[in-house]
Amino acid sequence: MIGRSIVRGARRALHTALLTVSLFLVITATARADWISSTGPFATDLRSVSCPSATRCVAAATDGRFIVSTDAGANWTAYGSTGDPDLWGISCPSTTVCYAAGTLGQIRKSTDGGVNWATSGVTGDPDLQGISCPTTTTCFAAGQLGEIRKTTDGTNWTTSGSTTDPDLNGISCPTTTTCYAAGALGEIRKTTNGTTWTTFGSTGDPDLYDISCPTTTRCFAAGLVGEVRSTTDGTTWSTFGSSADPDQYGIGCASAATCFVGGAAGWIRGTSDGGTTWRVETSNESSSLYGMACGSNLVCVGVGVAGSIVRTSDAGGGGWVDRSGPLGVTLGSIDCVSATQCVAAANDGQFQYTTDAGLNWTNAGSSGDPDINDISCPSATVCYASGVVGEIRKTTNGGASWTTFGSSGDPDLYGIDCPSTTTCYAAGTVGEIRKTTDGTNWTTFGSSADPDLRGISCPTTTTCYAVSLTGEVRRTTDGTTWTTLGSTTDPDAYGNSISCPTTTSCWIADLVGTVRKTTNSGGGWTSYLSSGDPDLYGLECYDMTHCVAVGAAGAGQFTTDGTTWRAKDADSGTLYGVAFPAQNRAFADGIGGDVVMYQFPACGGGSLGLSPFSSISFPSVSLSNPLPVSASGNLTVDDETGVGSGWSISATSTTFTTGTRNLPTNATVVTGVTTTPQAGSCLAPTNGLSYPITLPAAAVAPAAVKIYSSALNTGLGPALLGSTYQLSVPQNAYSGSYTSTWTITISSGP
Repeated sequence: MIGRSIVRGARRALHTALLTVSLFLVITATARADWISSTGPFATDLRSVSCPSATRCVAAATDGRFIVSTDAGANWTAYGSTGDPDLWGISCPSTTVCYAAGTLGQIRKSTDGGVNWATSGVTGDPDLQGISCPTTTTCFAAGQLGEIRKTTDGTNWTTSGSTTDPDLNGISCPTTTTCYAAGALGEIRKTTNGTTWTTFGSTGDPDLYDISCPTTTRCFAAGLVGEVRSTTDGTTWSTFGSSADPDQYGIGCASAATCFVGGAAGWIRGTSDGGTTWRVETSNESSSLYGMACGSNLVCVGVGVAGSIVRTSDAGGGGWVDRSGPLGVTLGSIDCVSATQCVAAANDGQFQYTTDAGLNWTNAGSSGDPDINDISCPSATVCYASGVVGEIRKTTNGGASWTTFGSSGDPDLYGIDCPSTTTCYAAGTVGEIRKTTDGTNWTTFGSSADPDLRGISCPTTTTCYAVSLTGEVRRTTDGTTWTTLGSTTDPDAYGNSISCPTTTSCWIADLVGTVRKTTNSGGGWTSYLSSGDPDLYGLECYDMTHCVAVGAAGAGQFTTDGTTWRAKDADSGTLYGVAFPAQNRAFADGIGGDVVMYQFPACGGGSLGLSPFSSISFPSVSLSNPLPVSASGNLTVDDETGVGSGWSISATSTTFTTGTRNLPTNATVVTGVTTTPQAGSCLAPTNGLSYPITLPAAAVAPAAVKIYSSALNTGLGPALLGSTYQLSVPQNAYSGSYTSTWTITISSGP
């Protein structure tokens, strides 16, 4: 009793300084999908769709009915009556307010998210083909004979425009005063005051069926014979597409960078770079698509004939874009030092290089030189290439000019990798391995009794792995002595088919369409994919979880978690070489001079990551008046999976302890978590939890509880979470410095 009285009376400070937090990161990966095809609750044509959020979409049908989804297009519920006039356009400025327009000037409005509808406007006017509502009270509708109607209160409508103008099929209004309308004969009309309209574009162009304007100066319009028109200043329009492409009926833009066009026979074309390049998407749908809308940078929905619906939760999964250069001969390899700078080598001794991601290429070298099989660029200026008859070539100016080293009488060299500008290894037939440490002089290792070597990868200047034609793997850890790993009964490998991001981890692709992985320096290998898949000739990894493999008939395989591979073939011939210079971009080249670029979607193609605070400290507490004290720490989350499945953060802890003394197990509560999206964010997290939440504690940390939950289709990209905690200290506590270990984890799903 006396000791206890002394402790309390002395008013010694109780410190909980240096709260050490141990992080055990747990990530549950989910496979990404491209476009998923389904059929809605009825078989009537769906003409338009609007998605006011990443989860809610409303579509309008040609028989006056509507369908509503609250889960990003996965499931739909039908509303309305088939006795109403046909509906051609729909716009939902909020998750509760929607407007639809249709035949005979019909305009309908819902204030409960598409469940119930009331009619407003004049029903005897020309048919209205499109409608756009920048706010819940301001809308513009456009239709036949150039008809344009407007409301500023959501009820009363006025008419502007001329009935002698061509029919208007689509309208998009990024603000209450700025609108663009598109229609027959390529007509594009614009207003900046909501009243007066001017005409842009050529009236002799193909009919335009839809238009989407994510900003007041950025618009995309789509129409017949593959026509896509765009503007970056609201005045000057450029055209993309080929008359050989199918007709395009609907367009939806999530941002100025990400847009999708839907058209005849399930045609979908997408862009993720603001229209600079467009890729053809696999929709898995054969029916024509009339309407397209995006509820976020990743979540988009298309609707069309007989109730057909397509949806994506990863911006279409990204895709291949043609980047072919002027050389018409087969390109056997490519290497890129950045997302924009690449050098490709041809099988006739020529090279081509680009500094703008393949938009423009420059030729170098002579077609009379020996064939080149592989290329490696350790810097923006220095590259080495290897080829037949022992040819080794080098550039010091980014590919513009080349000099030759080595002996032309040596065995053919198939693979080359250079971990530095002066250190390189090349591998080839009869087990040939050649090395330089000064970029000029080469020495030879290996035995002519060894199998032919087809590919080589060197994560450091002393550690390399080489793969043979018979699937055998050879390794060095000192740059000189080589040992054999694996079995000669493994599948055959090809030239650019091995990639080792670390000294202990490698991927290999082979001639039966499979890939193999080791994470223990070749001591054991795990196989993925099926031996019935197309042959794979090239493989490159950005790291051990992000890899691209390419091969026969444009075959493409990707992994973003190091386990799950998915196919995304290129519209190309056989591809031999691949480079993966950035986490969201890869390049491949092959037969006939083909070069293709794979552009991963925004906030996609990556993994789910968490960077927590390493420690926090609570202030000192006076035991004479032990009020609760607070501390805070930042958690950085980055969801680059592109799945939109949401995520959650959980936490647990050990009891606060000093010596043999403990604080109560419920002493700490989480009082709140703030959210700040960071640069590169696609969608801010939406938290589904309320506070305070007691942080579990025990001598051995108990089961964790969720302290933050990001809902479905939110939290895409980087976000900073500011977490605050409150510690309650009982008055009869013993003085001392208390510590606790916290375990914080992140997992996929809210």
